[in-house]
Amino acid sequence: MIPSFADLRALAIGGVTHDRYDDTLRAGGSAYYAARTWSAFGAKAKLITAVGEDFACDDELSELDLIRSTSHR
Repeated sequence: MIPSFADLRALAIGGVTHDRYDDTLRAGGSAYYAARTWSAFGAKAKLITAVGEDFACDDELSELDLIRSTSHR
């Protein structure tokens, strides 16, 4: 029997960055994209990350199950 994505659990660990698209900032980074992709396929994905205190894409992270730390200068 082949498991479905709904049976899978995935953990992504890494920094979330700002990606610039013209004049727009979006959340980015490989850990963010991995967690989003796994979630889109139906897996239970968790993201563990740190972002800078100037991070401007909180709304995009709110869609994910995550543990987040904010780095201060």
